Amino acid sequence: KGNLVQKTDPIFIQPTSKCLRAHFYAPMKPFFGNYVSTYWANAIIIWIMSILCYLVLYFRLLRKGIEYLGNINFSKK
Repeated sequence: KGNLVQKTDPIFIQPTSKCLRAHFYAPMKPFFGNYVSTYWANAIIIWIMSILCYLVLYFRLLRKGIEYLGNINFSKK
């Protein structure tokens, strides 16, 4: 398409997305206009997911969801 694509040294490529989306070797991740180190961005995502999983298990949301789906009646007309 008339563009050059850098194949060597991908760690030096700046990400083009606006919110935490970047290529695998990105040295930093964009977060609403600011750049955050990849290490800290990944650590924050892991903490958020751990807290979310804890809340799902603590409030037994999986069990409640399965029971809710089991109580749905699919009647034929």
